[in-house]
Amino acid sequence: MLLIRFVHFLGMALWIGGMVAAMVLSVSARSATGAERNAAFRWAGRLYSLVVGPGALLTVVTGLVLTMSLAQRAGSQVMAQPSIWVMQVAGLVAGVLVLFVALPTSTHMARMADAAADGELPPAFGGMRRRLSMVVHVVAVLVVLSLFFVVVM
Repeated sequence: MLLIRFVHFLGMALWIGGMVAAMVLSVSARSATGAERNAAFRWAGRLYSLVVGPGALLTVVTGLVLTMSLAQRAGSQVMAQPSIWVMQVAGLVAGVLVLFVALPTSTHMARMADAAADGELPPAFGGMRRRLSMVVHVVAVLVVLSLFFVVVM
């Protein structure tokens, strides 16, 4: 179980750290123009594909394994605690949002930035950027909520 817990924490570090790095890239790309902006969005897409996505997948899968192990070991007393359920539901919803909304959106944005050779992004790019921003904000709130309930409560 120690290895699974380590992989769970490693996945969280990749997930949260990758999202922070992608956010910094995206915010810095606002002031950039042309090829620099497009390169920043390509790097953000790579971060999501190579760091955030695998981190979220590791976290969700090992979280499910840890949940099953906890249910077998501790029984219904521990599993009935609201803090455990809030952590599990918030983490699972955040992971699903990252894997099925944020990851495809960011990779599509990276492809759009790569295809924009003249430096001008297509009009659909702005809508995708807003969608990714909204999803990332929701995921951040869910992750903080999950961490709060498991640590503080």
